[in-house]
Amino acid sequence: MEAVVARDHPIRGGVESTKITAAKDAVKAAEEAYQQAKNLLDKAKEDNQITAEEESALKKANQAIEDAKTKAEEALKNLPKEKQEELKEKLDAVNPIEIPENGGNSSTGSEPTTPKGPTGNQDSTGTDKPDVGGQDKDPDTTKPAAPTDLHQDNSGMNTVISGKAEPNSKVVIKGKEYDVNGEGEFTADLGEKLDNGVEVKVKAKDAAGNESPETAITVDTTAPAAPTDLHQDNSGTNTVISGKAEPNSKVVIKGKEYDVNGEGEFTADLGEKLDNGVEVKVKAKDAAGNESPETAITIDIKPLAFDSESKTPAASVANGDKVILNLNGKAESDHPADTFDGNRATLIFGDAIASNEKVHTLTGTGNNGRIKVYNPKLDWDMRTSDDGTGAQRDHAPGWGYDEEALKQDAIYNSYNPNDYRAYFYKWTGASDAADIILVENVQTDPDNGDTKVQGMIVSEAKGAETKQVRFALDTLGGGNDYIKAKGVGGHVKIKTNDGDDVIELGYMNGRKGVGVPYYDGSNQIDMGDGNDKLLVTSHSGDQGVWQNLYDNGSLYYTNAKIDMGEGNNEVSISHNIIAGAEDGSGNYIRFGGGNDKLTVGGYIGGESASIYTGYKSSNIIDLGGGHNTVQVKGGLYQRDTTKFLMVSNGSSEVTFGNGIGGRSSMMMGDGADTVVVNGNAEFNSEPYYWLDGAFIKNMEEGAKNDMYKGFYETAFKQKVSDKLVSAIDRAGAGSESVLGAKGLNPNETNMDNARNIGTRIDLGAGENTLSISGSVLRLNYIGGADSDAVTLGATSESRFWMGDGTNTLSLGSSSSVGYSGGTGTDTITINSNVNNSTFNIGSGDNSITIRGNAEQTWIGMSNNDQGFAQSGNDTVTIGGSFTGKGIETEVINLGAGQDSVTISGELRESLIRMGDGNDSITIRGITYDSNRIDAGNGDDVITVTNQINSTNTHLIGGEGNDTFTVQYFRGDNQNAVAGGAGKDTLNIIGNNNQFIVGYRSGWTNLWSIEEIVFKGTSGRNTIRIDEKSLTEDNNKSLYIKNQSTGSNTVDVNAKYSSKSSQTLHEDRDSNGQDEAYSYTVYKFDGGYTLYIENGINIT
Repeated sequence: MEAVVARDHPIRGGVESTKITAAKDAVKAAEEAYQQAKNLLDKAKEDNQITAEEESALKKANQAIEDAKTKAEEALKNLPKEKQEELKEKLDAVNPIEIPENGGNSSTGSEPTTPKGPTGNQDSTGTDKPDVGGQDKDPDTTKPAAPTDLHQDNSGMNTVISGKAEPNSKVVIKGKEYDVNGEGEFTADLGEKLDNGVEVKVKAKDAAGNESPETAITVDTTAPAAPTDLHQDNSGTNTVISGKAEPNSKVVIKGKEYDVNGEGEFTADLGEKLDNGVEVKVKAKDAAGNESPETAITIDIKPLAFDSESKTPAASVANGDKVILNLNGKAESDHPADTFDGNRATLIFGDAIASNEKVHTLTGTGNNGRIKVYNPKLDWDMRTSDDGTGAQRDHAPGWGYDEEALKQDAIYNSYNPNDYRAYFYKWTGASDAADIILVENVQTDPDNGDTKVQGMIVSEAKGAETKQVRFALDTLGGGNDYIKAKGVGGHVKIKTNDGDDVIELGYMNGRKGVGVPYYDGSNQIDMGDGNDKLLVTSHSGDQGVWQNLYDNGSLYYTNAKIDMGEGNNEVSISHNIIAGAEDGSGNYIRFGGGNDKLTVGGYIGGESASIYTGYKSSNIIDLGGGHNTVQVKGGLYQRDTTKFLMVSNGSSEVTFGNGIGGRSSMMMGDGADTVVVNGNAEFNSEPYYWLDGAFIKNMEEGAKNDMYKGFYETAFKQKVSDKLVSAIDRAGAGSESVLGAKGLNPNETNMDNARNIGTRIDLGAGENTLSISGSVLRLNYIGGADSDAVTLGATSESRFWMGDGTNTLSLGSSSSVGYSGGTGTDTITINSNVNNSTFNIGSGDNSITIRGNAEQTWIGMSNNDQGFAQSGNDTVTIGGSFTGKGIETEVINLGAGQDSVTISGELRESLIRMGDGNDSITIRGITYDSNRIDAGNGDDVITVTNQINSTNTHLIGGEGNDTFTVQYFRGDNQNAVAGGAGKDTLNIIGNNNQFIVGYRSGWTNLWSIEEIVFKGTSGRNTIRIDEKSLTEDNNKSLYIKNQSTGSNTVDVNAKYSSKSSQTLHEDRDSNGQDEAYSYTVYKFDGGYTLYIENGINIT
């Protein structure tokens, strides 16, 4: 799309040159002088006589025409030729009028021409017809054409309509007349702001009063949408802004208007190059003049750099003789042999020893940034045997001894600096340019033909050397740096500072061994602020480095520090991360506060030898703030040697493609976290000292080696300590036995004081999700104040502190699980069996579903003194059988609230307490052994739809109007149905039950029951009345009712004082109408009354 430029609008008062405007005004003044003379003539002819005074006035009017025409002719001389011709044609038609004599003859005796334009009354010949002497012209009855090209402007206080009509006529809008100029253009300020949608009709009216047909325009006061999808292009001479806006509208940028095409796209060449950081505001303007809200874009002029969007920003080819760069703009080189094809540069390098071939400098167009590109054949392998003499010429400019590091190390370790200068090197890049370092796989040193070390940035020890060589590479500031090498190894510290930097490595090496170069040391990369990338694209084996019994890795037994700094950063590790068994540190990857991404193509683990030294071989990842994405395709190595910690301040999405475990923990931030494990999670059990030990040992090593000094920042250690404190606070009393120490001392230096820390997945506050597809062993999960969803496979020996919020826990089969809910509503689902577990469901309206059997498991709430109000309405559903811990140890205690318990299978050896509230208990399986079901206070319902074949089982209603329903309750004098205070009902739905008011072997006791109902087809049931003290409630009355088709008996053995018949009216079906029911009534001493409905056998 071609750029469009601002243009003048012919009607809306666009900018016109002063000279053109002056000339137009002069021509118009001449035309108006003629019109005034014509009007005088018309008036004089009304009586067919021209008086001397009228003739004098007409002559003066003709003189005014001559003067105005002369002035206009002078104004035309200053105009361009095309404008002169346009206006001269109009001016030539302006001449003095003919003044007729009273007899119809001209007083001048001349035949002057008259204007050819429509500025007076003319016939087809263009000459006036004097209206004297009885020679009146025919009246003008021709209607003018309807107005055209109507536009509206609603941007001001009033609506303004503009357009085209017959020149020098009028337009009529809403009953008012507005002038049309000599060019046929009009602009009418209506004096009011019309509402959106109003139809405005416009008609033309000529001097004879003839009116044209009307043309309509509808008022549009709806502002267009603000421009979107703004982009900028600063690569050329001018800044160009493009984007999207209302089709066929305008956009206004810096006071100028630019067209938007029919597809809603625009490209605006601003005509100038704006400075970096300038805010440009863009608004849309429709044909009605309505303007949208502004959209802003800030000018971002990037200096010359490699093209970060290219898959291959820079490449060394032809064994380092040529470098191909993809740049973000046009550039020129200080080496004439270098060529450019658009933004693609081809640089030609000679021998790396030649001083003028070590570096090429590229400069961006307009002197916009510089890049230093170093010869790929330069030497970046630091060795005492080659580099210790200081005479080498195969290094990049800026190479030398690191005197400051040498001096400090000599102080730490008490030696003469001159004895070890050959162990300390540094290189510094350009402070005013970006650095591009490509390390080619070629031999640079005559004495080192080992292909394993070619193409590397390393500090390499040789032979019997025991002191590690150090190499510090610092690009300084200056732009976006790019470093590409086969790998790094040994004590190497690379610092790229600010800018959007990229480091691309084959692998990283931190060990020595058989067939492995002597790279023992800490690889450290500090990428500074900016949106940086670290890409490790291969692994040790692919680079020819391997050893039996050692796995290959992208981070090959390293104790590396990777500090990505602030910005939206990316770290991509193609293969395994394996931490070496070093004293100074493990691996530590640190991100800042941006939205970062970490990808690991293999697993994360540690060297197996570290099992004997518990603080070694750790991997720690600090995701920082922002929203971060982590993918570890191989999971965490599931061994005791795996020591892993992930920490976050923000929100994160973490996916492990395989299992996790070992001594691993996650301590996430208060954002929304999602953790997915596609495999098993098997953690170590006891709290362990590795984390604090790693910090303490690093302090010890850092006191004598600057490579490790401050490796783990004090602020980071304090952050970890704070998270440990927070976890204990959220988990509550007693959790330290599982979670370990409540905090760390970030400045601790004594290993004897190392604190033991338990493994955990702590997702903090936020809407969190944890999903583990496989089995789970010894997981400690800690949630926060918001809602969490946890979905796991078969789970054992695990603890869950869910925190407040609406939480969801779904497990496979479960064993030895501890659950602690908070004040929110929790939903727990066990998709198979559960045993030896504890579910403290908290104080909300909670639900727990166990689809299989439950054994030796407690479900309930903590006591009030532990912080819960016990006011939730809880639901417990057990799909299988429930086996408790005996009638002395409760297994369900739901506290206050309207709670529900349903057990579909057998019930054994259980003490169930429902607490206060209107509760419901349903047992669908057979009940065995001794049990207690205590519904607590409230109007409770206890239903047992299968046989109670147990002894010493009590169904207890408590205070309130309770309802018991039993199918078969084995007759045993240790069994009982206890109603408690209130009106309590026993429904009998089965056969062969034997209940007794009193006491007798083989009979089930009835205590404080006020109503007994035989239901359905129940039969062969017997109620034995052996005591007169029937109940203390319900006016001391017991009703036995018959709603069964079977035969049932009441055996009255207690001595009664009277017996009678009585009809009572009851609304049993709750339809609002009472029906009559007949009873045999027994009276007993003490005011007790027994009612037995007719149809029941009485013996």
